[in-house]
Amino acid sequence: MSDSDELDSKKDSAVEETKKSKKKRVKAPKGKALVVLLIVALIGVAGFMTFKYMDLKQNPNKVTEAEQKSLIQKVGKLMKLPDGEQPSIATVSDKEKLKDQAFFSKAENGDTLLIYTTAKQAILYREKDNQIIQVAPIAIDTTTGGTTQGTTPAPAPEQKTE
Repeated sequence: MSDSDELDSKKDSAVEETKKSKKKRVKAPKGKALVVLLIVALIGVAGFMTFKYMDLKQNPNKVTEAEQKSLIQKVGKLMKLPDGEQPSIATVSDKEKLKDQAFFSKAENGDTLLIYTTAKQAILYREKDNQIIQVAPIAIDTTTGGTTQGTTPAPAPEQKTE
């Protein structure tokens, strides 16, 4: 082998060494940039969550109001709702306690009850099926301040005198 061949092979090996070391140097900044990017993203998420928490702490009903608006819009797409009235909203949590009332005969746990007192109307809505289960008029009992579904309260039983 001649000296020029030897020099060429040394140059080739030196060039390969340089390429390898440059490749290693290029990977290191990408790794650091990725770590910095990840830290910035985590700080951003933490800041966003803190902002949301503080917002809810100042107005705890904000989520509930948004859920109610959404629910009323869903039911409003299925039927005409009374105008100018905000309903009272309740959720069926134990259908067994309501099974004796005809209005709730088809109710399931999780169904939502919308009560429009001025319009004297009750609506039972099942959100998971996007379906109105029952609609009925209500009678307002002014003596006790409660509501009765469908009919007026039954008369009190007679007392026997001796």
